[in-house]
Amino acid sequence: AATTISEEALRQRLSSWNSPLEDQASLLLRSPYWPTILGICVIEQYHCSRLPGGNNWNLWGIGGAGGLQFYATPEEGIAAINDWLAAHESAHPTVESLNGYYCYNGNYPGGLCPGWTQIVLKTKLLLENGNPSQ
Repeated sequence: AATTISEEALRQRLSSWNSPLEDQASLLLRSPYWPTILGICVIEQYHCSRLPGGNNWNLWGIGGAGGLQFYATPEEGIAAINDWLAAHESAHPTVESLNGYYCYNGNYPGGLCPGWTQIVLKTKLLLENGNPSQ
């Protein structure tokens, strides 16, 4: 995604979410997947506001409930989600195609997670349009 938001605006947005990622705005913006990374964080980890277990920088639920991965630093966590998205981009090039794969819910047809796609896309759109205040 093109960076259409300033580092300071993103930092302010993350601050308004009480996100521990606030100081990582510059690092996030270096990823071509930055709005997807944040969209997934919003739905997977309480609006990016809490570290799992209080010290795990896996704000994306990588590994799922049965094997949540542990990342000791924000750099490790951001690199992990960036690398995961890069590795799966050819098979799952859109947020819509990630629902039922990244987010899987066996109680729904196709394993889809209700509301997951909409929240990720809404977050991406707001951030990509440089409108982090909504």
